[in-house]
Amino acid sequence: MFSTRRKIKEKYGDNEKFSDKRNKLDVEKGDIPAMMIAAFVTLVIPVILILCVIFAIVWLIFLR
Repeated sequence: MFSTRRKIKEKYGDNEKFSDKRNKLDVEKGDIPAMMIAAFVTLVIPVILILCVIFAIVWLIFLR
């Protein structure tokens, strides 16, 4: 399961610059839930709407 992570680590090593930047990242208490809500609104809702449109087109053409 973790073989890909191990292979990447062997090939590139530990990226210390990225780890330092990630550890210094200033994240406030409400930032994580806000990012999750933003991702939901940005990704999940449009996908659901697209699927509904596709379903409606199929229903109008074939099932009516």
